[in-house]
Amino acid sequence: MKIISILFLALFFISIFFLFKDVKSISIVYFLFGSLSIFSAAIYIQIHLFSKFKKAKKLKKYPSISIIIPNYNSSKTIAKCLKSIFNLKYPRKFEVILVDDGSTDNSVEIAKRIYNDMKKSGIDKKINFKIIKNEKNIGKAASLNKGMKLTSAEVVACIDSDTYPRRDVLIKMVPYLYESEDTIAVTGFVIANEPKTLIQKVQELEYYGAFGFAPRMMANINGILTIPGPMSILKRKKVIEFGGFDEKNLTEDMEMGLKIHKNYGRIAYCPDAIIPTEVPDTIRKLYRQRIRWYRGTIFNLKKYHSMMLNPEYEDFGLFSYPSCFFYVVFIILTFTILGYHIIKDIIFKFQIILSGIGIYSLEYFRYLDWGSLPIIFNSSFLVFFFVFLGLWIYYLYYSMKQAKVKIKKEHVPAIGFVILVYPTLISIFYIISFIKELIGSESVW
Repeated sequence: MKIISILFLALFFISIFFLFKDVKSISIVYFLFGSLSIFSAAIYIQIHLFSKFKKAKKLKKYPSISIIIPNYNSSKTIAKCLKSIFNLKYPRKFEVILVDDGSTDNSVEIAKRIYNDMKKSGIDKKINFKIIKNEKNIGKAASLNKGMKLTSAEVVACIDSDTYPRRDVLIKMVPYLYESEDTIAVTGFVIANEPKTLIQKVQELEYYGAFGFAPRMMANINGILTIPGPMSILKRKKVIEFGGFDEKNLTEDMEMGLKIHKNYGRIAYCPDAIIPTEVPDTIRKLYRQRIRWYRGTIFNLKKYHSMMLNPEYEDFGLFSYPSCFFYVVFIILTFTILGYHIIKDIIFKFQIILSGIGIYSLEYFRYLDWGSLPIIFNSSFLVFFFVFLGLWIYYLYYSMKQAKVKIKKEHVPAIGFVILVYPTLISIFYIISFIKELIGSESVW
């Protein structure tokens, strides 16, 4: 099977090579996917300008709820996570289940200590806390499924062990589950927790747009693709009916989002539920996270391809799903085209240098235009760059407004990085993820 995948990958790049030799063909393909990506992004601005976001009505009676926290070697974050969860406001007693997935550190001991310390203040009167231990590591999705089977609560909140939801998130999010019969899940506004390094500050800006403005607009057309891993709440029985989380999936949160749509359900969004979560602080950690995310995206788009342009799934099938597909293809195309032309330019100059050295002449160096990377300054690239830059600024502005955060001088280096470097970095991660999916390399969490 791996040999077939490698042969397919080789065939793909050979096809790309011959396609790129025909400038007209690649221009048409690139313009098509670029235009579709811009169109889909612009639609959300139109929704923002002409559609009003409907907030959920307050509930007279809140449902029973169980919070499930998958834990694996989270000794650095579990204390802060549990303190946040134990302090959540809810009008009735709720359950907290820590599913320890075969940890080898002291995170379970820390969890017990935090609970015992907080019991002195009467926390056990409003919370029923239990720890479930897996004998061996079975993965996040399997741990979530196990937690759901161990509770009878009507609603479950899945929260990562490095996430610190604000006190009012349950009060604000739960009502959205009951706005319609077919609403299965509710997501909130995930933000980067106390970013310190440049990489974290870049993700801070990224998260504002990805979990702020975008899902708020997508919710108006039932277009949210994923239920964010840091925190989402779901109707337990419905999730179990759908088969629970896919235990072999790299991005179980996206898979569950697509599964909900596949079963004609809805995903709502609560813009006022602020959910800080830890983000990678180095390029290396970011690389590992994004390879998992993007491989999962490619895998799940393929898995649920039957929804693509399918009117049976209304706006989701006809717009949201295709938009995600066009965006992924556009990113992969952009990097591949840039990479191809830059490498081609470098090889050409290297050949001239070798020719010059070969005849012991420096005259050839005069013919080298060392500052030219013409593909970067090609008009189509410039147009797409500035259009997407404008859209990103719009998204960022309204996302930060929603989060009640103002741009500060500390954000300036991160903004520069996002504009000049980050798109290329993300494109590289996407192309690596694409290659890994094609050759079927081992999945790493």
